[in-house]
Amino acid sequence: VVDSVEGPKPQTRFVLDKALKRGMKVLVVVNKIDRPAARPDYVVDKVFDLMMELGASDEQIDFTTVFASGLQGTSGLDPDNLEEDMKPLFDAVKEHIDAPKVESTASENLQCLVSNIDYDQFKGKMGIARVTNGSVKNGQAVALAHPDKPKKTGRLTSLYVFDNLGKKEVEEASAGEIIMFSGLDDVEIGDTLVTNVGDVVADPLP
Repeated sequence: VVDSVEGPKPQTRFVLDKALKRGMKVLVVVNKIDRPAARPDYVVDKVFDLMMELGASDEQIDFTTVFASGLQGTSGLDPDNLEEDMKPLFDAVKEHIDAPKVESTASENLQCLVSNIDYDQFKGKMGIARVTNGSVKNGQAVALAHPDKPKKTGRLTSLYVFDNLGKKEVEEASAGEIIMFSGLDDVEIGDTLVTNVGDVVADPLP
């Protein structure tokens, strides 16, 4: 997702680089297309240049672009001809983005890559992650693994899944769900949440 005026930002480069290295397909969404200073052609060219610089494959460079205004709830494949809903965006996601692949839902294969951090005044620092493989329970002994850092251990003190525009507390979550958890105050973006029970522990995600 890129701004219709500013184009790719440093965080865009970081996230896109991770996605390209994992061989993921790219769908570009030029947001805030309703802004008076919007320059969609310039922004799309900048995204193309960034992908070339990051070594994207031919398939990845052949990306689909959707233009949208989150504020107005409009989207379309042509910045001058938007529909009055987000259906073009949802259709593009279904058509061009592969469904997540789940290799296992067994608890010992737990892998959740932390992609964001939140803070609660009562629960402290909270990690946000998608469960790639395995399952996780509230109160479970877990660890934070990273390819370049020592493992950090702890126990979950709360577990949430996202529900529409809010979140709800649950006792268990499994592969495919996006979770928010507390209990590990030193959680950082890029950590992989894995189990700390038994001898079999999944590897950290890249």
